[in-house]
Amino acid sequence: MSEALRLQHRTWSRDHFMISTDSTLLPIEKLNHAFATSDVYWALPMPEELMRETLRHSLCFGLYKKGGGEEERDEGLDLELVGFARCITDFTTFVYLTDVYVWPQHQGSGLGKWLIMCV
Repeated sequence: MSEALRLQHRTWSRDHFMISTDSTLLPIEKLNHAFATSDVYWALPMPEELMRETLRHSLCFGLYKKGGGEEERDEGLDLELVGFARCITDFTTFVYLTDVYVWPQHQGSGLGKWLIMCV
């Protein structure tokens, strides 16, 4: 298995939270909603297909609350996106960390530190 594939299919769990590098789990609409807020002042929302392509060509870390929202379901999992980090990388020698964000209601509990430790 290539290093890129190995890195794109990792998960970590802690309490009722999970971090996954599977970009197909990321709810584009919710991510775009965050990008439209002043909290994520460095980014702007994108058309869904452009966002999907951007995520597909990045190493993404989605932070999810297990048993969360109704809209984020995958293979029987009930996941609510509560944080995100994206790396631009060649999967060999270079990585640039960008778009790190934890939703305000989940800030202050160490989830952002955990997210960065997983990155």
